This record gives sequence, structure tokens and C-alpha cells, in this order.
Amino acid sequence: MDLLKNLMFKQANIENFENINTQWKELNDAIQSANEKPFSFLRYFIFSNFDVKRDDVQEEKVYEWFLNNNSVCQYTEKPIEFVEKLRKSANAYASFIKGKNTDGTNNCYLANIKHLTPNSRQHMSLLLTGLELPKELFIELCRQLENTLFALIITGKKLNELERTFIEWSSEIRKVKDADTLHQFVNQYILPIKRDLRQKFEEIFLSLQEKDLPKYRLKYMLAKLSQYINEKAFGSEENWINLNTFIQNKIEIEHILPQKPEQAIVEDFDKPNEITKYISRLGNLTLLEKTINASIGRGTFSEKKAAYPQSIFLLTRSITEKPVLGTNTAINRAVQDPKEFTIWNSQAIEERQKMLTDLAKQVWDMDQAV
Repeated sequence: MDLLKNLMFKQANIENFENINTQWKELNDAIQSANEKPFSFLRYFIFSNFDVKRDDVQEEKVYEWFLNNNSVCQYTEKPIEFVEKLRKSANAYASFIKGKNTDGTNNCYLANIKHLTPNSRQHMSLLLTGLELPKELFIELCRQLENTLFALIITGKKLNELERTFIEWSSEIRKVKDADTLHQFVNQYILPIKRDLRQKFEEIFLSLQEKDLPKYRLKYMLAKLSQYINEKAFGSEENWINLNTFIQNKIEIEHILPQKPEQAIVEDFDKPNEITKYISRLGNLTLLEKTINASIGRGTFSEKKAAYPQSIFLLTRSITEKPVLGTNTAINRAVQDPKEFTIWNSQAIEERQKMLTDLAKQVWDMDQAV
């Protein structure tokens, strides 16, 4: 960073030194607040602003890249403008890491990505490319990014393999100016990926078990499923679009069939020899407030049936009964798909897993990829 700063000073007039110093401090402060290595940020800055292949810019050679590419950066001709561009990108980078838009407002999709993949930065070049988009278009880009990231991750794609894709997309995002061109980008680049993954996405969900995902990602997934139903019912209030409502520490992953069932529960289960497998199935999992979870412990399904309707999460409440909340048609529509159960056996778990699979295709927009 010091070498790059000195390079800017070499190009600028002496009367601009204070300006460069001030902007450079803000740039450094932004990078530090994002807990990011300066050369990692600079690398994503390059990918977001210039048509460069991934292998052409390695972190340890970022400064050399700037030295050799004045023709595209134009820092000799316009050093102040170039430093301003770096500063603006650094501030945006710090905002994105914190789950916020460039104006400091909350961006639920960026916040969700932090829950999905807490330490990932591979998508930052794409976000930096879109920082000049109108706010509503940038938010839609973030929504598409979250959904695509999840579809790729759940179907087994490695995060380090995605960086190349996002860098290639960055050059296309630079062409996006309005809703129509963003729609064209989605149709040309995102929908084909979802079409290719759609069948595998469904197959994985139908067989998904607790052990298949890190706990933080499993909780993200259950939170998104629950959040979707609550938002459909109650609208886009902060409480229901903020995933923290569903992921905070006082919310737990509840095993409807208990993790350590009493012998009576095992004997009562229709497939006692396979009970361990069913305990870890996605269809056996839901989110539940810690206070309610503590009260039911390892109880039977009959004992739990009275507790689930006390939850604020409609997806959990609807396991045992459809919520009845007056004549609110939005709530009635929201809980139309989740199925209620009177007994809890292997068939019920499989049926609920199928229902959650169908719901997941709606939540992550996989139903559009037909």
C-alpha cells in the first residue's frame, strides 16, 4: 500500500498531496474495518474495474500489475480521480462485508451471505462492479447472488472454484444500466446455472441429513425456510426479513424425533432399527425458541404437539396444526403448503422433507429455472 501511495504522489502536483493523504487514510481505515488484507482488496478492485483474467493478477504481484497497467488505470494522467475511485471502492467493500449498501442502509441479502459463507470473499469483485448501480438494482443483484451461491454450495461446488466465474461476470455487470439489462444478465448467466443444478438440488434436499452440512449452514437453511413463510404471512417488516430473527442464539435446531430418544419412543417408532437415520433427516428438523425447546426436552410427539403452536415461526407451528389467525388471508396463503401431522413416523418425516424440498425451490428461486 505504501508503494502504491508513493506511486500516486509521484504523479500528483504538490498542492494535491494533502488531498491524497486524507483519502488514503480513509481508504486504509475502510480496509482495516473490513478486517481485510490490502492486497486482497486491491485484487478485487482490479477485477471489478478492468477486463482482467483471474490468473493475471496474483496477490503478491498486485503492485507490479498497477506499475505495468497505467494505460488502463490512467493514474499518471488523473492521480486524484484514481485515488478517489480506490477510496470509494474501499468504503463500499467495508459496507458490503458488514451487510450494508453503500449508503449505510441494511442489505438483507448481503447479511444472509455472511450467514451462508462467513469468510468468503470470492464474490466481492462482482459486488464492487455493481456499486454504481441504482440501489434497487444493486439489491436485486445481491438477491440473485445469494440464491445462486446457495444453489452452487448445496450442490457441492467449492468456493475457491467460483471466483473465476464471478470475475467473468464482473465484466458483464459493467454493461448493466437498468432493470432490462440486469434481467438480460440473469437470463444469460444465472438461469442456465440453475437449470443445470435444478435436479441435483432437488435430489440433495430429498436426502439431506444433519451431518451433510456445517451447523451454521444448516441453521442458515432452516432460517431461510422459516423466514420465507413468515414474510409471506406478515409482510416485509424488519423483523421478518432480518435473518438474525431466526438465527440468533435463543433460537435452536429442534429434533422433532429427539436426538436421544427414550426407549419407549424407539419402540413406538415404525422403523426402530432405522431411527438414527430418521432423527438426522431434514424432515425431522425445525427451528424453535430455546425457552419452548427446554420445556419439551426429549418428549414424545404427543407431548410436543401442544408446544409447537407457541412458536413465532409459522413453519414450526404448522407441523401440528394450521395457524388460525382470524380472516388474515395472507397468513392463510402462507401456511397453505406446509403440511400438518397427527403422528410422527418415518412416513411423516419423508413427507415433510418432500414439502421442505418444494419450499426450498421457491425460497432460492429454483422454480424459475424451468
